[in-house]
Amino acid sequence: MAEATYSDLPAGGSASGDTGTVKATGGLVGFLPYIFLFSLALPILIPVGSVLLMPHRLVLLVLFVPLLLALLRGKAGRPQVFDYLFFGSAIWGTIAIFVSDGEGAVEWVGLHWLEFIGSYLIGRVCIRNSQDVIRFVRAYGFLLLLLTPFAVAESFMHRAFFLELIPNSISTVVAPERWGLRRAQVAFSHPILFGVFASTAFGLFVYAIRSVSAKIILLAAAGISTIMSLSTGALISLSIQSYLIAWELITRPSRYRWWIFSGLAVAGYIAIDLLSNRTPFHVLAEYASFSSHSAWGRIIIWEYGTQNVAEHPWFGLGLNVHNWVRPAWKSASVDNYWLMQAMTYGLPALILYAAAVFMIIRRVAIAKLAGKKNYYVRAGYLTCLGGILIASGTVHNWHAMEGLILFLFGAGVWMTWNKDAAGGETDLPAAPEQADRSPRYTRFENDSEPVAAPEVQKNPQGRKELRFSRNHETG
Repeated sequence: MAEATYSDLPAGGSASGDTGTVKATGGLVGFLPYIFLFSLALPILIPVGSVLLMPHRLVLLVLFVPLLLALLRGKAGRPQVFDYLFFGSAIWGTIAIFVSDGEGAVEWVGLHWLEFIGSYLIGRVCIRNSQDVIRFVRAYGFLLLLLTPFAVAESFMHRAFFLELIPNSISTVVAPERWGLRRAQVAFSHPILFGVFASTAFGLFVYAIRSVSAKIILLAAAGISTIMSLSTGALISLSIQSYLIAWELITRPSRYRWWIFSGLAVAGYIAIDLLSNRTPFHVLAEYASFSSHSAWGRIIIWEYGTQNVAEHPWFGLGLNVHNWVRPAWKSASVDNYWLMQAMTYGLPALILYAAAVFMIIRRVAIAKLAGKKNYYVRAGYLTCLGGILIASGTVHNWHAMEGLILFLFGAGVWMTWNKDAAGGETDLPAAPEQADRSPRYTRFENDSEPVAAPEVQKNPQGRKELRFSRNHETG
């Protein structure tokens, strides 16, 4: 039987076709991810009383209740355990904010729910199949192509051109130059955030964009923009995704490839610990930084940050997190998103959050999907999340970037509940452990004889005979 290529797959899903190619979600629901995506790149400040809103927060404010009701009513599959874990983390964070008894606690709680839960709900409710993901990735690529020229111009000409074009925009960041270039901020609150925005798309472009020419252009844009940000965290994200893609390509025939990968990672960590007079964290921090100064800064953040968490394990520092205990010369910046979650809201909030993310990744990774399109989308999604998880240990995601990563966590959940994605005939080779366990059928007219149970085979004399396995004996 001839193997179907990606372009051979039908345009729409059906009971007998490749259900991985169902039509994209239509109407306003299908359009909302684009509105949210482009709102993230509008660096406009909108003061409303004592609250400072931004375009993506306005979008979340309008959509929060309708999306929450849609989730509770099962419009995107019934609520799952990880949904409740996300809500549990937000609830604990709410308690932590009030315990800190800081000014503006109500406003902070509202903003936390909007960016944490609201962003997740958009991905969770509005992305419902592979075609939705592909359309979103194309929009992501289009937006990055618009921003990349500004990034190059800003780096080489040392001017934030994009922010100068936007009225009432966020302030420009005065960051030390690196390699004689200005760190490109473009449309985000800090060059770090722009770099993470650009690098996060890398894995999605590799797998979800099938046109070779479009793939090359978008990957070049992602790479150039990431470099122009001159951000360690963004470069780490790009590197991690590249390693994951290369490993998957090289070891694809092995069903144990990710167990082997995990074992090698653990072995590498142990080897560094045994062969170096420093801890593996100190070694990695040094090699994953632009300079010894930034490496030492990350080490200080980790040592003092974990000490703050140990002293306030339950509810963190809440609104007083900017006063965390640290050396007098150290700024309040914490270049570690996961550590910052524990410092602000306490360990329970972080544990619930991490458990939700781990459960989503686990459920998506083991989901039985049909069709090449679903396979590629899942590979791109998991690669993207791998970059996010590792890079977030070296950067802090706030404002628009926190919204984006929460959206992405929700955008892959459809693979755990969408039955259409798991039905129909798969065009992928069977996994090694499943290669001979089920009957095969063909949908190509030039294949002479379908093979099913009972299996039709030929003996050495060329005559056809029927073979029944013990599982099919009727007595």
